[in-house]
Amino acid sequence: MSDVLLLPLHRYVDSNWGSEYAWALNICEALRTAGLSYVAVVGDLDKEAISALSTNRNTVLKLGTSPEYNFYNNFSFYSKLYLIGQKAIRLHSPNVIHHVFPFSIDASFNPIIATKKMRNTVLGPVFFPSYRFGLDSDGVKLMEEIGMWRKNKSSNTLILPHRLLRIFWERTLLNTEILLFDCSETRDIVISLFPDVQDKEYDLIPSGGVNNKFFTQNNKKVDSNLSSYFTVGTLCYLRKRKHVDTIIRAIAEIKDKKIKAIIGSEGYLKEYLISLAKQLGVSEKVEFKGRIDRKDVPSFYSNLDIFCELDRIPHTVLAGVQEAMARGLPVVVSSPYAPAESDELNYGYIIDAENYKELSRIFVRLIENPSIVSEKGKNAMNYAMENFSIEKVGYKLKKIYEKL
Repeated sequence: MSDVLLLPLHRYVDSNWGSEYAWALNICEALRTAGLSYVAVVGDLDKEAISALSTNRNTVLKLGTSPEYNFYNNFSFYSKLYLIGQKAIRLHSPNVIHHVFPFSIDASFNPIIATKKMRNTVLGPVFFPSYRFGLDSDGVKLMEEIGMWRKNKSSNTLILPHRLLRIFWERTLLNTEILLFDCSETRDIVISLFPDVQDKEYDLIPSGGVNNKFFTQNNKKVDSNLSSYFTVGTLCYLRKRKHVDTIIRAIAEIKDKKIKAIIGSEGYLKEYLISLAKQLGVSEKVEFKGRIDRKDVPSFYSNLDIFCELDRIPHTVLAGVQEAMARGLPVVVSSPYAPAESDELNYGYIIDAENYKELSRIFVRLIENPSIVSEKGKNAMNYAMENFSIEKVGYKLKKIYEKL
């Protein structure tokens, strides 16, 4: 018998990638920290992830499906999930069935729960759908289509697989005993699509938590060449909705300060951003580091004075923001409904994602007042410890399971 059947944990678990892939690993670590055993069902995973997830008390069941999203792979994943999931329930007799799959709200479909109302079931945490507030077409647009069909159920605009998924998705949500969301805004969006979900028992919980290796505040930069600079960093896929260009434009506004931007990761906008830095005359102040291996991420943060992620979504749901705060960095973030100028937090600032002039003013203020950087950094770490630590996530999950 196992305490928890993670059905599924994820489509693919990659130990060398961040965001939802790291969160899948962190959720399992949180359960172990809370003294709970689990069986994790995954589409596929790398060797390091197998080692991290499999212990004497815990088991991994691999479906052997592709992580690529298309009709064939989706059908294969959910078919195998149904068949192997039913077998796992019989063999392991779990106390709780938890559909994790931390990806987005359109990952909240479970073929077993959708077809049969089951006791002791938990779903989530459901991700905030960031593409709803992006300025480009990143992300799956299925949610808008499903929402459109909800408003006009007689519409024939949806192809049959999408119609069926909409039905199974709603049934999954309604048949689950407790729903988990990464923030209240996510719940509001799900309710706008499926009004009956409003009456379901729910809780808010960080998407996966932050690994303990991030919880340390360094006063000395790893790269000594950066020690005399005020360093601004971001670590995200370089696409339009991340507004990395705002950081570069803000740097260009500052003429008489020693400041550098350190930009991690790759993406389709990289060449444009390099060209923009050159056009604005700040190429020497903007360093593109390329993809940062997962094991090197803590060191990446250690070279920064402040972390920026200007995605227009609730900032506390972002993996980079959570980890940077755990590292003791103040953060500058955006939100779906950002202020015209800025709102000050005790651990950073909220600004409009395109307001580079306000961002430059914040940078100058922090350069001229290093004590503010130190104070906000300590507050950031304390906030992360109280809200994102593996121990906190494990404790909260255990309490949620005990409600069933």
